[in-house]
Amino acid sequence: MPVRHCVLIPAYNEKECIEQVVKACLAHCPRVLVVDDASQDDTAVRASDAGAIVLRHSTNAGKGAALATGLRYLHDTRVQGIVTLDGDGQHDPDELPRFFKRADKGDVDIIVGSRMENTKGMPLIHLLVNRATSRVVSVLSGQLVTDSQSGYRWIGKGVWERLGVAGERFDAETELLINAGHRGFRIAEIPIPTIYRDEESQLHPLWDTLRFLKLTSRHIL
Repeated sequence: MPVRHCVLIPAYNEKECIEQVVKACLAHCPRVLVVDDASQDDTAVRASDAGAIVLRHSTNAGKGAALATGLRYLHDTRVQGIVTLDGDGQHDPDELPRFFKRADKGDVDIIVGSRMENTKGMPLIHLLVNRATSRVVSVLSGQLVTDSQSGYRWIGKGVWERLGVAGERFDAETELLINAGHRGFRIAEIPIPTIYRDEESQLHPLWDTLRFLKLTSRHIL
């Protein structure tokens, strides 16, 4: 029986959590692909030992580039959709069946895991930036998006075959939503829990906001 779904995890220096994340994903999905973005630790080894297929960049290229590498690898497979999630433990793999169940209805092209129903634990600066950017993304995409910064999402093969991934870093995920909306792809959401740990986030509100403004300005113009 062909594998319909695949979990794609872009990872950079995630040795503390990647093994646990991969094993938890494999409990719900038989194929897990980790793209190690030139980590300086043994992220790739631990992901492989946990049972993931591992691709590795020789130089750090950013999250968007890691996603693009994974999608190119999956292009000629029978996988019909991917779920992207982070390797730092901030996304709960036990939510995967809910993504698959929603996707299998066949009426949407992208499913975003939204944390906006319960934002307890989300740092205030992240919450404010997320709400502001999500409103702009909703306007530019023509569809309601309440959590544009969520990297936990299911993406149908038709989307990534036609659009690919633009951008190299975290702005790639935002641009995908905008481009998908422009092309008429249907975006839906499911609620997911907010999980924040003590590790320093790889998101930087100031620089990521500046990148977002540059991105949206280009689309508006």
